[in-house]
Amino acid sequence: MQTQLRWTWLVAVLVCATSLSSGAAMREEHFDREPPNWEGVNNRNKFFEPRTVEQNFGYSATTSHAGGQAGEIGGRVNPAGEPAFYGYRLPKPLNLDSPMMAEGRMFVPKGSGHCLLGFFNTNTLNEWRTPNTLAARINSRGDSFHCHLEYCTSRWRASAGVIGEIVQGQRISPVDLPSGKTYRWKMIYDPNGAGGNGMLTLTLDDKTARCVIEPGQRRGEGLTVTHFGLLPVLKTWDGPGEIWLDDLTINGIAFDFSKNPK
Repeated sequence: MQTQLRWTWLVAVLVCATSLSSGAAMREEHFDREPPNWEGVNNRNKFFEPRTVEQNFGYSATTSHAGGQAGEIGGRVNPAGEPAFYGYRLPKPLNLDSPMMAEGRMFVPKGSGHCLLGFFNTNTLNEWRTPNTLAARINSRGDSFHCHLEYCTSRWRASAGVIGEIVQGQRISPVDLPSGKTYRWKMIYDPNGAGGNGMLTLTLDDKTARCVIEPGQRRGEGLTVTHFGLLPVLKTWDGPGEIWLDDLTINGIAFDFSKNPK
């Protein structure tokens, strides 16, 4: 009985393979003429409009966009493929086993813009998403902006939260935050949060976003940061915008920017 079943199964497999091979067709093309059924889209386009990238952000001794007395950091940040940053060099590199905290005031003018605010690694500023980061993504949309919270490991694996709502696998619904006003913000990374997985939290006035570190990404890949500050989103050219920060505290060290922090 078992022998008969084996032969029946083998015949069925051979019949299936024969029918598949007979239905397939091998095509050969020598390209000695324009081949049919080949399509080209934008593959001979020579017109790509030049774009000017302007990065102009850092310490400003005379402005006070974010409130308080004169002296703050920020300026014009332009999304582009080339790395740029202005940040505080941490006393030592930190990783996902290290607690981290930063807070201060932030002013986002009306208009376009797309930048990152957070912890990053100057040695690995490369591509979207930028590896070795714990950051808030400020995406300006004219009269309002969206604020995402994200991390990216040393191997480009990432996850995110948002000021708003995320329904996993279905949608991201960010809240439209009014531009042209000053916000109090605080970013905290707790390595013991979320049951020991690690929790990144951002508070913007009375609104909060959270992001849990994926267990396999924390232990299997991890990340290392060397600085805290501002950097453009590393991507194809996009509309530049402004952002201004004042009265920062980074891991317990305060900066009021009344003078150049150097």
